[in-house]
Amino acid sequence: MLRVQTYNIHLFPPWLAQLEACFFPASYQPDSDLRFAGLIAALRTTDADVILLTELWDPAYIAQLKAHLVDVWPHLYAPDRVPWYRALNSGLVLLSKLRITEASFAPFAKSAGVDHLAGKGILTARLENGACVLGTHLQANYKDSSKYNGIQRAQIEQLLQHAGSVRPHLVLGDFNIRPATKRFRMLSQGLQQLGALTCAVPNRPSQTLLARQAFAEAYSVAKDRRQNYIFAHHLVWLYEDPLTEAAFKETYCYTDTQNERQLLSDHLPVLALVAL
Repeated sequence: MLRVQTYNIHLFPPWLAQLEACFFPASYQPDSDLRFAGLIAALRTTDADVILLTELWDPAYIAQLKAHLVDVWPHLYAPDRVPWYRALNSGLVLLSKLRITEASFAPFAKSAGVDHLAGKGILTARLENGACVLGTHLQANYKDSSKYNGIQRAQIEQLLQHAGSVRPHLVLGDFNIRPATKRFRMLSQGLQQLGALTCAVPNRPSQTLLARQAFAEAYSVAKDRRQNYIFAHHLVWLYEDPLTEAAFKETYCYTDTQNERQLLSDHLPVLALVAL
């Protein structure tokens, strides 16, 4: 059994966060240092064996993350080699209580728009118990345009081809696609055909934080906008206890400079217990 979590933390370096405020004010989240401190505190409340973080772009934050959490997750893999023409790394960080025996990274062959700045791709890690984990973050698709849809399809094809060669036990991350899309069906059906991997975000609203109507009202996260998923051979259950609204407000939030409680990210975490 493995307790698994994936979480898009949307954490840019402070200097880049200021640029985001100028060009993408709708997605801008301030207080990078305060949010990073909140992330450390939030992660310490979970008992996950394996955590994949996405959009942790700053190498300095990654180094601090390792230093602060090495007592709980002694093993960390963050791809740091990206093409010279990318301004940012992959944003992927894998934390594990189990020793990582092998790890590699394959950049996506195609990207578009602001994603040209990021070295996104596919993280592969094999754990000491033999489990193979794939983590990724697909092309952003803010306008659901045909251009970005095509890039996502190409990335899914690359992911499925790679999965076919390594036969993963877990595939997780931010896929930037909604469940009711052809691209999601392409992804989920492709993984099922390769290794009987099924999605760990069921349709029943009561079973996942990202689908809770209470959060849709409170945090503007609608049921049909879930984008973070865990695919596994055998899903046992999704975490329920930590996902009450009161617990979420205390755990995945931070206190900003105005002494107000704010969400750590514009995404919500997905947590699951899986059997290998």
